[in-house]
Amino acid sequence: MTQCRAGPAADGKSELIQIQADGQIKACHNDLAFAPSPYGNSVIIATGFTDPARVRFMDLDGNGRSEIALIQSNGQIKAWHNYKGFDTMPYGAAQLIATDFPDPARAIFI
Repeated sequence: MTQCRAGPAADGKSELIQIQADGQIKACHNDLAFAPSPYGNSVIIATGFTDPARVRFMDLDGNGRSEIALIQSNGQIKAWHNYKGFDTMPYGAAQLIATDFPDPARAIFI
């Protein structure tokens, strides 16, 4: 599972993300904040992401919802805008946001 700073729900609480072997990304909603077993329902938020080391979540537009990005082996970083918050497949079309970042360990969003 991967923790992300900005959750898809835009409620200030981090959701729990699982990048599955088949390329689907599952998000578990944080219903109870810091409590025992706070995560509630889960949805598939994306497909086609088979390498967890190349996937990033960040809030690129400042609306509180996390976008998803893929660092490709050719150095391009593509990102998908989160239009629907915590929902099944909330992302729009991909946009190229950066080039010359072939090493995912060295591509950091802060």
